[in-house]
Amino acid sequence: MDWIWYQAIAVIALVVSGVTAWDVRKLDIQLHLGNLVPTKKWKKAVSGPKYLPVHKPDRVPGGAGPDDRRFYRDFALVADYLNEIYKEGSWSFENTGRLKMANHGSENGTEREILIRFNQQKTGTIRLSCSHYRREHPRDIRANLILINGRVFGGREVFQLAQSVGDIVTEEADILQASNINIMRAMIDTMWQVGEEAPGNPELNVTFTGKAEWFLKHWAPKSVPPPQG
Repeated sequence: MDWIWYQAIAVIALVVSGVTAWDVRKLDIQLHLGNLVPTKKWKKAVSGPKYLPVHKPDRVPGGAGPDDRRFYRDFALVADYLNEIYKEGSWSFENTGRLKMANHGSENGTEREILIRFNQQKTGTIRLSCSHYRREHPRDIRANLILINGRVFGGREVFQLAQSVGDIVTEEADILQASNINIMRAMIDTMWQVGEEAPGNPELNVTFTGKAEWFLKHWAPKSVPPPQG
């Protein structure tokens, strides 16, 4: 029943958000999204040419052990994987070089960060993390997507982006269905905050958890040495 309910709600949300995104990007109407009023600079960046990502060199934290370095290496190509999926679209993904460890700036264990842009505008991050990573004994990998001002993009675009991020770590049908419900809930929470109490910077925040077996099999480097600190 939950699945049917969220499907129905999501259809409405996608339609509404799709119209909103069209108006903002075409600059036909000045829309107030919660307390957010897009600036000329912001709209120019969103409407500009696609950004060509330049990955930043990894900065490995001091004290990183072999398993931390293995995690950084295994998920070094996540941004390239997503860029391949969206090579014809407006999204682009760039390694920030920010690598974290438990007790060294990360509450989620070993962590890698990816910057998201829509054309020229920075729009959010993806953080991949795992506690006590072992590829030979897989533990849950977390993929956290944060998208700033999510309502100004087409609902379908946002949903597909979230699905692509979730697909990195989730695979089985029941997990994928749960992930889709998770996306819908997050989108509804973000897109339906309106009025004076709505945040001026509506944020889509959704986390996926899984083993990332498909990604590790097809995209994890097999001959590239782990980054050195």
